[in-house]
Amino acid sequence: MIKPDALLDGVTVFEAVEPGEPEVIHIAVSFAGRLLADLGARVVRAVPSEDPLSRLKSKVDEKVVENGVLATYLGRDKQAMAGPEALAFAASGSVHLILSSIAEPISAGIPAPRVCVSAFGAESDLAGV
Repeated sequence: MIKPDALLDGVTVFEAVEPGEPEVIHIAVSFAGRLLADLGARVVRAVPSEDPLSRLKSKVDEKVVENGVLATYLGRDKQAMAGPEALAFAASGSVHLILSSIAEPISAGIPAPRVCVSAFGAESDLAGV
């Protein structure tokens, strides 16, 4: 029997969110990557120069603090890459799945993956949002 944390062993996932997307999109894409990492996938996250996840606040003992709790949780067991290094990795051919808010990964310099999960499907009336 395969253990749940080994279901995606050998699968490489690239996680990228377009700079300027709403925080909720950053959270959703990062949470999807978190779930895949928990199932054993290698998740590589393209970290923007100003990471919106690190700016999110948490509530601790009725106080709101900027402590990166959510960013730490969502980033656990992921490999972080920035800028050209991240795009070079995505173009390396070793990526099986791309989690992205980038509507056209190819135009962003990312080769067509086997599967691309975006905020809204291509057939949605919200495609491109």
